[in-house]
Amino acid sequence: MSAIFNHFQDLTLTDDQHNALEKIEKFLSSDAQIFILKGYAGSGKTTLLKGLVSYLQEEKTQCQVMAPTGRAAKILRKKVGQGATIHRTIYAFDDVETDDETYKYRYPVRINEAEGQVLIVDEASMVSNVENKQEFFQFGTDILLADLLTYSRVRGGHNKMIFVGDPAQLPPVSDSVSHALEEDFFLSKSLKVAQAELKQVVRQGDNLILKNATTIRQLIANPIKSELTLDYDGDFVKISTEEITSQYTDRYPMPELGQGVVIAYSNGSCLHYNQNIRSKIFPNSPNVVAGDILLINQNNYNGEIELFNGDMVKVIEAANEVETREIPLEKDEKTGRRKHITISWRKVKICPEGSDMILDYYIIDTLLNSINRDLSIDEKKALFVDFMIRFDTKSKGQYDRHSQEFKDMLKNDPYFNALRVKYGYAITCHKSQGGEWDTTFVDYSGRTGLNNDALRWSYTATTRAVKRCYAANAPYTTCFSSFQISEIGAVSKMPNETFSLRNIPLSPFHKEGQHRAKSLKYWEVVANLENTPYRVEQVESKGDYQERYTISNGEQVDVFDAFHSGAGVFKDFTPLHHGATPWQSEVLILLNRPNDEMLFEIDYTPSTPLFEKLYGLMQSACEDTEVVITNVEEKPANYIVLYCLRTDEGKGAYIQFYFNSKQQLTRAMPKSMKGADDQKLQLLIQKLKEYVI
Repeated sequence: MSAIFNHFQDLTLTDDQHNALEKIEKFLSSDAQIFILKGYAGSGKTTLLKGLVSYLQEEKTQCQVMAPTGRAAKILRKKVGQGATIHRTIYAFDDVETDDETYKYRYPVRINEAEGQVLIVDEASMVSNVENKQEFFQFGTDILLADLLTYSRVRGGHNKMIFVGDPAQLPPVSDSVSHALEEDFFLSKSLKVAQAELKQVVRQGDNLILKNATTIRQLIANPIKSELTLDYDGDFVKISTEEITSQYTDRYPMPELGQGVVIAYSNGSCLHYNQNIRSKIFPNSPNVVAGDILLINQNNYNGEIELFNGDMVKVIEAANEVETREIPLEKDEKTGRRKHITISWRKVKICPEGSDMILDYYIIDTLLNSINRDLSIDEKKALFVDFMIRFDTKSKGQYDRHSQEFKDMLKNDPYFNALRVKYGYAITCHKSQGGEWDTTFVDYSGRTGLNNDALRWSYTATTRAVKRCYAANAPYTTCFSSFQISEIGAVSKMPNETFSLRNIPLSPFHKEGQHRAKSLKYWEVVANLENTPYRVEQVESKGDYQERYTISNGEQVDVFDAFHSGAGVFKDFTPLHHGATPWQSEVLILLNRPNDEMLFEIDYTPSTPLFEKLYGLMQSACEDTEVVITNVEEKPANYIVLYCLRTDEGKGAYIQFYFNSKQQLTRAMPKSMKGADDQKLQLLIQKLKEYVI
């Protein structure tokens, strides 16, 4: 028996594991520079890593083990015995360089003088091969995979690299594929590659989490995707989205780091869950308090220890008051007006996960309570301008902005280097990658389709749970027999049930009792005008069905009217006075542009298993075709389920689904205000046919 197998004597290896170890041992004595170990959830990747590291140590072979995130590195240290972040391993933090023009801090790739070293990168699916620029920091070339290869010195046969990862997981945020797990990528760099794949699940047993993950993973590899159904038991528990908050807070009335997490698709959903969970845990504390769990939203290198994007920390103490400053930016070239940005900071004491250290930091309170994922470009500029103002005041002209004193103060400034954080009770799937929790609560809403992107999301989210996964709105798509779809018919108006408006927040210009479609239109307009010089100054309701919007560009105003039906369907905006401003036509385009990025949260819970199947089918088909469901109404007395939709150019459409007394779907009758010219509805119908006929 080969020496490497001596480190696995207490285990019964699968055929895949045995084959992989043979290939790894052969690789270590060959002239190949790269080894790719692919393995799916539960296939025993970590088991092989632990034994491999033990074997390399016995052979007196230098070994470095690393992962893309702090959380993944912590898991490596726990299970393998060693592990650091890639950034901490390959970049020289003590050799920081500064750029006098851009004020960027550049951290060069370390010089690795080792010979015969083996570098192991776990969670390699997360390693990006595209440039990842940051406002004030640069790491090597800003291309992580390229810098890894530079640091490793695998070219010329000095060292070897082993990339370990799950090819079914989400690729890096900025990449469409996981290049670190692609043989062709390394071959294109003239590197010799060996690889192995672990497909057999060794720790599945009766665990439905892994069984369901395997079902999803197998569908990713299947070119024909017509059905996806998951099973449920005490490990994989079906709940509604409405139950997530109560289930979480009942289980964790005072959460601790690493206990459990909610995983959702969008930042908006995470904000919603974080607010709801905090309202239960800290009912009288709208602001961050001691005991809160926070998620680091961007790497921070200038404290006592590095804190990495995705790390969790617990708040030990939080100031009651914030420090708020209004910061002037440069004048706008078009308007000549100076923009002012308001930023609030709050002082906190935090304890990072897996550490006993208590650290003092400022956090950017503005971002913590925002729906936005990160600071805007203007907010980032404002942080720097704020620092320059304070530097000039403190130095009193003694030092200029290119001096070493300026650079040192910038590096250590607590406001400029304030932590960018979000609440950590609910996080996106990308933020959860590289981590695992005993219990997770996954809201699959928005990712229930059968396309590979949605399936990878579902697979990654599902496999974050070790012992129990509470699943809300999990993918459910199945075929229906005896089901036919009619040709699209034309209609002149939409039904009164067009919108489910109960969850639409009231706008600042409307009152309770007014048609809530007015508020919906306001939020759509605000979203369309975001990142433009235009803003809504006033909205007047002229009677029950007319809205008058006053729009400003900071210097001038223009007025636009829009009418809506009793169902809440708006016609296009028109100007009150044609040609009143030179930018009128530009604003009209923005006002009348459909906003497909707004997540329309309908208030609908299917009442029967059939309607649940139909709802899952429609969600998947609509996601795949970018059609928005605006309402669902069950009419059991008429044997109809009505789906109202937003399709081409934001126009209205609907589908009446008919069912029989046996709870079987029999026919679908689609209608559109554009008739057969509704391209999105045509695509939706085609997708439905692919799924069920």
